[in-house]
Amino acid sequence: FLDRFFDKRRTVMKVSEQDDNTAVLTFRRDIDSYIGVLLTDLGFVVMSLMIALSSTAADRNLSEVPTVPDWAFAGFVMLSATIMVAFGLPRSGASDADGRIILRTAVTTVSLALMAIMTGALSGLTLPLAVPMIFSACLFIMMTVSRAIFARLNSRQLPGRRPTTDPVDKMPTADVFLGRTETGEDTLDGLYGLDTYVGKSVLVSGAGGSIGSELCRQLIHLRPGRLILFDLSEVALFDVHRTLLQTASAAQVELVPVLGSVTDGMLVAQVLAQQSVDIVLHAAAYKHVSLVQRNPLAGLSNNALGTHVLTTAAVQAGVERFILVSSDKAMRPSGVMGVSKRLAELIVQDIAHRMGDDGPILSIVRFGNVLGSSGSVVPIFQDQIRRGGPVTVTDPHATRYFMTVSEAGRLVLHAGAMSRGGEIFVLDMGKPVRILDLALQAIVAAGRTIRSPKVPYGEIAVEIVGLGEGENRHEQALCDGTEKATAHHRIFCLEDAGLSEFEVAEILRALRNAIASGQPEEAFSALARRIPGFRNPTDPEETLPIAHIS
Repeated sequence: FLDRFFDKRRTVMKVSEQDDNTAVLTFRRDIDSYIGVLLTDLGFVVMSLMIALSSTAADRNLSEVPTVPDWAFAGFVMLSATIMVAFGLPRSGASDADGRIILRTAVTTVSLALMAIMTGALSGLTLPLAVPMIFSACLFIMMTVSRAIFARLNSRQLPGRRPTTDPVDKMPTADVFLGRTETGEDTLDGLYGLDTYVGKSVLVSGAGGSIGSELCRQLIHLRPGRLILFDLSEVALFDVHRTLLQTASAAQVELVPVLGSVTDGMLVAQVLAQQSVDIVLHAAAYKHVSLVQRNPLAGLSNNALGTHVLTTAAVQAGVERFILVSSDKAMRPSGVMGVSKRLAELIVQDIAHRMGDDGPILSIVRFGNVLGSSGSVVPIFQDQIRRGGPVTVTDPHATRYFMTVSEAGRLVLHAGAMSRGGEIFVLDMGKPVRILDLALQAIVAAGRTIRSPKVPYGEIAVEIVGLGEGENRHEQALCDGTEKATAHHRIFCLEDAGLSEFEVAEILRALRNAIASGQPEEAFSALARRIPGFRNPTDPEETLPIAHIS
């Protein structure tokens, strides 16, 4: 009964907390801590006085002091202890599991003590004054120390101090998540042609995103002359510019924030010309599978047409290098997001094949999921854990390839520097990671217990929700043995013929017509004809309806 009551109370508290903003929430937590301590300490004081008063009356037979019946005294002590532990201690910093342990310990201790007191009273024995006083003092010390210990273990501050860290953010190291050692930073020292970026004017599209911002951070250490931060999101652009400003200033790198879309040809051409851009790193893309699947024209326009606009403008502006940041979902894509990235690759390949010896060097870098990036599973798991669960997993057997954002940034810069034109570079992602294992590791790392049939009172449950539209249970390995080695042991080069200029033009024409009409069917048909693996969502013979998301 107490466990069910405790669960319900904690759930109500969490739901109410989610509706408040951060400032109000922090204030309420501080007030909760103060109230919890006061209630607990006041309860112990009252208990001590009642025990001492009753024992004094029984031992010394002082008629002027009113006595309390044994059953009433026992009931009062039990009720006081239960209220103190159930309401006071959890407010003071203990987690759900810790609170249950304290609750059971306290109730058991009080019950045994009451049994001894009542047995003595019924048998006609009287208790010396020291017994109830010692019992009350020991209980007070035990509960106070327990409260302090569990508050410390949960990284929660004592009342009056704001919490400095959230245990949910304390995730395992990359070695634990990836099952391999992360590539070190010792290669950012000019090896593999990284002096290519020194003193250059470099434009990074999607600079406010996870990969884009990491590319910018690492580029500053390579000391380009100017770094243009190009992004569609005002908030993301403001944040990345503010974050990098001090580092760029120390490295004497000029930062130029530009707010706009890569689909805006006039703006793109103007920025390339005005800033005398030498190198373009194109990381801007819509990457969330379910959202792009439900908004196909927006995804195709941004990811494919935006790439065509930027690549064409870069060639006309006479840049030295153009590097497209692609995705492993471009390999035999089944959904809209993957096919949009594959079309972007084909566009860059087509233009690269038509470049002369003195033209820009265009290349593509393809890799998988980035651990901890915006919208990836780890931040989603963290948010779900903060809310008390459940943590949702699409399929118990689903696997994905992962690398850290710093690894991805370093290897993209290496690949772009070693390019000779027209290559598709793929990054060694290691072994696939089971998403369910990732979810369990995230729960344990956050200091929570996993709810299961064997542990019904665990704090966080894991729920299997099924694969969403456009999602695959397993992703193809980027390295399948057909790739060629390069100067870097984690970077390989694929042999890929791509499509002809005529075929690419046909798809782009169908895509523009679909955008103009607002109907994606024509674009889907052209993509399904030319790109192996893509399943037309509007074809009745296909099994993936476009509007359905699990």
